[in-house]
Amino acid sequence: MDPGHHKAEIITAPAAGKLMLVSFARYGVLSQEKARLPIQIKERRARPGYTPGMLTIHHQDLELLDMLQKEFPLAARPFTAIAARLGRSEAAVVARLTALQEAGVISRLGGVFNHAKAGASTLVAMAVPEAEIDEAAALISALPQVNHNYLREDHYNLWFVLTAPQRAEIDAILADLRSSPGYPLLDLPMEKGYHIDLGFSLC
Repeated sequence: MDPGHHKAEIITAPAAGKLMLVSFARYGVLSQEKARLPIQIKERRARPGYTPGMLTIHHQDLELLDMLQKEFPLAARPFTAIAARLGRSEAAVVARLTALQEAGVISRLGGVFNHAKAGASTLVAMAVPEAEIDEAAALISALPQVNHNYLREDHYNLWFVLTAPQRAEIDAILADLRSSPGYPLLDLPMEKGYHIDLGFSLC
């Protein structure tokens, strides 16, 4: 196999226990086999307008994604700095990131802010019947105050973070959710923050 190229394939039923999770995306999961076999994208929910198919992921793409996770420069033109370190042009870097985002490999590229200083936030856990998970998740994802939600194997199985400029706005949203759809929920505001490394080495 050419070490500089990897085939990415849209799959729905990967072999059990063979894939190692390396990065999350909102519409898909970028995964890699433990033996460094081809990168695969497991489709969860199709991005609107995206047609599943083959995507060639190069070794240079993995280097780029590693740099975005760990070494994103604080500069007026960060992609120029990234391109210089990778020996590529700014236009090539931006174009490749756009392609990866359109394919669902990248869900979001942006800053992560300390909501305790910029406003208010809380972790919410909701107990949703299994048959209604998709509908409830779509409802939560439509809220502008929610970045993403995720499923857990527990009575409280749908989790998400609410953010807003003021705590009063969060309280109002929680009151609305308790009224409709009316699922039981827990309001779990952060008491103490811990910073952990959520980056995954891709190459």
